[in-house]
Amino acid sequence: MVTRTVQRTLILAIGMTLSLALHSGAQTRVQTDVESLVTLRWTGDELALTGFSRATADFRSPQHPMVQGRLQLRLTVLDVAGTAFALPEVPRAYVRFRFPVTEDYLFRVTAGRDRLSWGVGSLFNAGDLLFGADGRDEADFTRPSDVRDETAWLTAAYFPIGALGYLEAVGLPPLPPVAGLLPPGTPGDSPDAAVPAVSESRAGVRLHVATGPLSVEPAYLYDGRNDTHRLALSLGSAAMGADIYASGSLDIPTGTDAVPGLQELLRERSRVSAGVFTSRAVGHDRTLNARLEALVRPGGAWEAIGEPTAHYGLLLHPEIVYIPGRTFTIVSRAIVSPIDGSAEITGGATWNIYQGFTALAFGVVQIGDDDSVYGWDRDGSVAILAGFRYEF
Repeated sequence: MVTRTVQRTLILAIGMTLSLALHSGAQTRVQTDVESLVTLRWTGDELALTGFSRATADFRSPQHPMVQGRLQLRLTVLDVAGTAFALPEVPRAYVRFRFPVTEDYLFRVTAGRDRLSWGVGSLFNAGDLLFGADGRDEADFTRPSDVRDETAWLTAAYFPIGALGYLEAVGLPPLPPVAGLLPPGTPGDSPDAAVPAVSESRAGVRLHVATGPLSVEPAYLYDGRNDTHRLALSLGSAAMGADIYASGSLDIPTGTDAVPGLQELLRERSRVSAGVFTSRAVGHDRTLNARLEALVRPGGAWEAIGEPTAHYGLLLHPEIVYIPGRTFTIVSRAIVSPIDGSAEITGGATWNIYQGFTALAFGVVQIGDDDSVYGWDRDGSVAILAGFRYEF
């Protein structure tokens, strides 16, 4: 069932797309990605078969040395038990330009919805103060790379410092509710809906410096949503043919009568992530990529407590991507909770049959007890996904 809100949004999205298509110049670059997938999943009681289609239209401005623009529209259509659901999105919509200060120095500004990658890490990244250290909720393990791709509405300024460093400042304002675009009866569906206060904004800065093989990135973010100062430090280096990296973050609350002590802050409000990545040639036109990441939450449980929703102190993320040729990719990824001995394992392959046309198939299985974070005989404990992706 397609709701009134979705219908209005679809009309808006289609109108924007047609307008761009009709009025864009010949140099405008348009990339379209269409996916059609079928998922078979165990719900804990029975097998559920779900259809899934997603189309993404990515409009990029003509190449220009000083100004760039991008608009990305996405429509996801789900078929669950014969009922269609349409979910429109705008993952990216921004203007990026260089602002001249002198003849020899320019800084870059990005305004709109985009992604900034703070810290270092693929799935676990404690230095990512904008989107969080734990990317499990947003990760897409069917992609050969870039399993995280969260975006947000922001304004950022990028200031180069020499040849190997930069300073980046960012502001993330809260978005006000828009009357008439929310489902009837939900908070904010009123012309009198309150506009978020300035104090609910987020703003921060990071400094990135590379000295030889070592990169250092301290970062700070004020999170007005919960009145918290967030600090992070990320380190990265290359050694013995591998990339080694680590990040740590600390949240310091303000505006309370009882400020936590240093020991409590480190235990309850800190995160540490670390990882190693290597890419090796294992024969003619064959590549093996391997990664191992860890996320440490000192305030989490350090012994099995027998709850599926337990917040444990250690998670691991192993990853192997084998490319035996130019058109075939084999992917294996997992999230491991070693404290309670459970894991979720994802494996599959993609085959680029023609240029831009790819067939893919993946399977997901959870192993563990009934009271573990991951385990058998629950919703999503076994799933098979197969379909096609076409980029044109």
